[in-house]
Amino acid sequence: EVFPFSQYRDPAQTGLEGFQHQELKELLIIVDRHTPFRIVISHIKWIAATPAATGFFSNFVGHSPKVVRILSFYDLLHMKTVLSTTPTDVLVRNALASAISYPEFMEQMEAFVTEQTSSAPEPSESFAGYTKLNLARMKRLAKTIQLPEAVINAFKDFSKKRQWLVITESWCGDAAQTMPIMQQLSELNPSIELKVVYRDQNPALMDAFLTEGTRSIPILISYDPVTEQVLGHWGPRPTPLNQRVKEEKALKGSLSPEFRKELQLWYNKDKGVTAANDMKDLLV
Repeated sequence: EVFPFSQYRDPAQTGLEGFQHQELKELLIIVDRHTPFRIVISHIKWIAATPAATGFFSNFVGHSPKVVRILSFYDLLHMKTVLSTTPTDVLVRNALASAISYPEFMEQMEAFVTEQTSSAPEPSESFAGYTKLNLARMKRLAKTIQLPEAVINAFKDFSKKRQWLVITESWCGDAAQTMPIMQQLSELNPSIELKVVYRDQNPALMDAFLTEGTRSIPILISYDPVTEQVLGHWGPRPTPLNQRVKEEKALKGSLSPEFRKELQLWYNKDKGVTAANDMKDLLV
């Protein structure tokens, strides 16, 4: 819910005009539905620092019973994290709260294969087959990944706390070829935590990270738990393959079985090197 001040009262009529700050642009108050009583403010224009200003704020918040207190000037000076929060940041933060670990994901993959099913919302024999194939691929890849020395050193030397969130599904072939790489990279540094969510269970999150307007997966998101900000994302494939797939779809409209076999051969030959180099760019 967004409540711009101009919809309720002209600031010039409240005595606030003397408190305009040249570096601050516009005022919005956003009530985070998932965290009751938290007020998220961005782009501050008016500062409540006088009785007149406080009266204006009190009148304003009366329109929303969820807003329960007025932020003081001291609060504003110490809200760097909140000031920079965006709707996408909130989506990722909330998804992380219910995400599972990589070992838990692999346990679920084993269960899907045993039960001859998949993470798809509806039963599908083909998706169950892809899931079984992917589990075997992931186990094999975990033994054959060749991480470049420069990548290993970069991850070991990284000193900031990060949460990595991957959007995936059990039947996704590209995820099977890259998630073991994500796991091994995160294991190089205890400050990096890898979590997993399913695409079809998180449509709003997925729609915040579309590729060419499609819900392509996997998508790996880098999140700073200190500033509560999304810092970047990777996916759904290593950079050269993203371009190849884009060109193939533009030419033929879809990916043929022959082209998919070509992708598989590329992954087998690359042994995770290109994806690992791509993911190193998330270390910011």
